[in-house]
Amino acid sequence: MKILWLTTTFPYPPNSGLKTRDFNLIRSMAARHDVTLVSFVQESNTSGDVAFMRSLCREVHTVASTTRSGDEIDPRWRHAPYYMASEFSPEMEATVQGVLAQESFDAIVASKIHAAPYVPGDFSGVKVFDSQDVATMQWRGAMKQKRGLKTKLWYWREFFKLRRYEIALVRCFDLCPVVSRRDQRIFQRWAPHVPAPLLPVSLELSEYAPFLHTPKEEHLISFCGTFNFTANVYALMWFYHKVYPQVRRAVPDVRLMIVGRRPPAAVQALCNDESVSGFWDVEDVKPYLARSVVSVAPMHIDSGVNVKCLVEMALGVPVVTTTIGWRGLEATPEKDLLVGRSPAAFARQVVRLLRDASLRERIAQNALEIIRTRYANDVVTAQFEEELVRCAEAKLHVRTFAR
Repeated sequence: MKILWLTTTFPYPPNSGLKTRDFNLIRSMAARHDVTLVSFVQESNTSGDVAFMRSLCREVHTVASTTRSGDEIDPRWRHAPYYMASEFSPEMEATVQGVLAQESFDAIVASKIHAAPYVPGDFSGVKVFDSQDVATMQWRGAMKQKRGLKTKLWYWREFFKLRRYEIALVRCFDLCPVVSRRDQRIFQRWAPHVPAPLLPVSLELSEYAPFLHTPKEEHLISFCGTFNFTANVYALMWFYHKVYPQVRRAVPDVRLMIVGRRPPAAVQALCNDESVSGFWDVEDVKPYLARSVVSVAPMHIDSGVNVKCLVEMALGVPVVTTTIGWRGLEATPEKDLLVGRSPAAFARQVVRLLRDASLRERIAQNALEIIRTRYANDVVTAQFEEELVRCAEAKLHVRTFAR
């Protein structure tokens, strides 16, 4: 098949959860199909990043990423949800149209909601919306953290605009794979006629295997995240200020290791605590995280599947998370991971793991089995390919019958 893939963040290097999804799927599909990538590039991307993707794909076209506000917003988007209007790029639209004018494709994959507007409504092939998250739910989660009547009213108004937009958007596509059962239920309710198969974020397990036997550092807790994502900053601050003091009282020599990208000053300041260390913008997080005996994902803002949990599980490190962090994972509390709702409950779960090596081993091994059977890249890619081919055959059948 000839596939045109549209992404809103350049998929290489895969150093965040969203990029991991794109990169693993594109890499695997490009090995068996003709894939042309059209993607935004960020300031952090290098020519080497683009060259690497060109070694995988048939063609790669890039557009500089920008965010617009006020008069800079395209007039056609003035009444659209600000979440969408501020990210719309006429340059990206022109690039996609130019590629489509030069050659035909069997399918277009729009990765994440901001890539979806560039898929022409009259495209005759398969239109795939790989949402990776329900934007409306993510917006609602962020909205709950806002303060002030005026701010809350603005967020509520935008919430309803975004919800209407997202429902209409899903109904325009032929295939909408989702990464969690919650997202699947939402899309099936919004668009019952559109297939929404569950295709979770995948990991290339061969990249994690070398770190499974990394020597552990006693009483070391790890937190991993990209800090230009508000949910990660909030999660870390909640853990440090409300949970970590309780853990330290129970295990005085505990240490916290933070591994992340683009840390704001408030996050860097935590390293003034002699029990806290920070590693910023590292090339590969795996060697760092694999040293820890417990990992924490104390999420409180809904953001779909938390890939940080999957990464730690694939490294053989037991995970403690919140109800929100657990949501969307194909994992069972007390078997594959531990869940703590309140600061006190979260602290108790962390202390349990710090004190009980046999519990750590049991949780880690169960989690590894989940990763191998449900989240391995070859498993997920095979499912994606099967759904794509099935959808293409169904569209071909409809066109043939119409004639």
